[in-house]
Amino acid sequence: MWLAQRFELIVSDHIIGELVKTLDSTYFSTRVSIRNRSVFLANLDALATIAPLLRVVEGIATQPADDLVLAAALNSNADYLVTGDRALLALGTFEGTRIVSAADFIAMLDT
Repeated sequence: MWLAQRFELIVSDHIIGELVKTLDSTYFSTRVSIRNRSVFLANLDALATIAPLLRVVEGIATQPADDLVLAAALNSNADYLVTGDRALLALGTFEGTRIVSAADFIAMLDT
């Protein structure tokens, strides 16, 4: 849906770094070819919007790394933060950004 431009994907350098580490983990390296991982990261680099983290978020999430995710949403004025993180989902909203699961986001796009 992102590649079909049904929504704008906004990330931060921190999110990209975490994604690279995750894709390099044993779990993904045994399930997704290096070519597919490379193509995905190239698309991300070329097509996603990178949000500069000009406004800092601290002490909102249960983990400091998640505050950086909230900062990306805040700095980009995102309508939605899509995540599987239960602690972030429990917040529901943050500074006007709705925090939803991927399944809920896809359902919204389909309606």
